[in-house]
Amino acid sequence: MRKPGTGPGQTGDRIMRNYETTAFGAVALIAQALVVAVIFAA
Repeated sequence: MRKPGTGPGQTGDRIMRNYETTAFGAVALIAQALVVAVIFAA
């Protein structure tokens, strides 16, 4: 059995997918925090 990620581009693909998910999650959290801050400030 081969080690996972030995195929061409597999590991990079997985890392990029995780990075994209994390980035979108962070953006969503920041947007939510901004909305809450605006509501409380209004």
